[in-house]
Amino acid sequence: MAEEHQMYQRDVLKFQAWLVSKTKELNTLTETEDTAENKLRALQTLDDNVASEERTLQHIEVMAEAVRANTSPGGADVVVEEAEELRLDWQRLRQSLCEAGESLKSSLESQSQYQSRCQRLGEDIGQLRGLLHRLTRDLETAREGDRTGDLETAREGDRTGDLETAREGDRTRDLETAREGDRIEEQMVGQWRKYMNIRNTLLAEESQVERLKAQLKELFHFSQDSQHLSDDVLAVVKEQQSVKCRAMKLCVESELGLRQVLQDPLHGFSQWSQVVSQVLESSAEVSEFSHVAMLVQNIQRLLKHSLQLQEQLRLMLLKRDLLCSVFGSDSAESLMTALNDTVRKRELLHNQLLQRKARLQVWCVCVCVYISLVTPKTNSSFGRLSFQFSAANDWNELQKSLKLETLISLTSFKHQLSEQLTDYCTCSLEVDRLIGMAD
Repeated sequence: MAEEHQMYQRDVLKFQAWLVSKTKELNTLTETEDTAENKLRALQTLDDNVASEERTLQHIEVMAEAVRANTSPGGADVVVEEAEELRLDWQRLRQSLCEAGESLKSSLESQSQYQSRCQRLGEDIGQLRGLLHRLTRDLETAREGDRTGDLETAREGDRTGDLETAREGDRTRDLETAREGDRIEEQMVGQWRKYMNIRNTLLAEESQVERLKAQLKELFHFSQDSQHLSDDVLAVVKEQQSVKCRAMKLCVESELGLRQVLQDPLHGFSQWSQVVSQVLESSAEVSEFSHVAMLVQNIQRLLKHSLQLQEQLRLMLLKRDLLCSVFGSDSAESLMTALNDTVRKRELLHNQLLQRKARLQVWCVCVCVYISLVTPKTNSSFGRLSFQFSAANDWNELQKSLKLETLISLTSFKHQLSEQLTDYCTCSLEVDRLIGMAD
């Protein structure tokens, strides 16, 4: 019995020493600077080793039961307490190993989540930065083709040219000029749409920028240092704001220029109508033949310009969708109302110019007829006056149709003249007055 008790005590001491060594090994493992993966593998090996020693613990517990049966009650209680204490120490070691393993697993999972989120954030930053670089190139390309200043000068020159043509009678807008104006408008519409698309794309990416900020904020919950990603997010946000501000500026400038171009027909009509009013006022009362010839020429040019305006206004009426896009629905409707009003005013002024031109032509014909009847010997002067009357052979056509040299009487002349001229009443009264003067 004494030998059995000694063997029991030896096994207890040996197991206690083993528990102490494994506890130290666990402490050393947790304090070692190593990766979580390596620590977890070492911890798993240690846990397997500790778990395998449960057989030794069970053997000691069997020996303790045998010793207790052959020992005094006081000694038996000590043996039971020793066996129970060994079991508790072993269980505590297993619990410590389990907790250390869970901690390492949690750390690994946290690190994995951190790395995954860092990778996703980095990819999102790269994607946004790539988009910004592409949009920047698009802005540069559109800007290189932007000739807003030159186009504005060309348009202003066209309007000035039209006014100078009406006032001085030395320039006209030909077909090439009209085509150039159409090309300018198409180019400006294309550039405006490019800027609008870039601006809309940047506005749509605002939510992506906010997601980047939210992702970065989540990384701050981890223990790892996220300063490098914070710097990257800040840089790409600043770049996005810079590109957006530039796109907004170019979009506004392009839209303002396009609005002016689209309203050019209205501006052109306003300036043309002012000149028409001046011409109608100055031609209301005429007393000199040379002034009549100049007025007729100016009216002819204004009528030509009127036809050009008619076509421009017609095309503008067809651009309702474009006007709504550029000006907005409410402003576009107001613009269309003003446009329809302008169309009516142009037609009214055009008809007034036609009537005034016809009246001036009748006046000039009557004066020339009077000169030819009263002073037949001044045929050369008569020819010069007929040239002043019209540079477009209007007088020659009238002279041929009237056939003044074959007229038998003033009555037959009056009848034939009434068939050629639109303003018969004015012509008739003037010819009657001339007949009275000739008598």
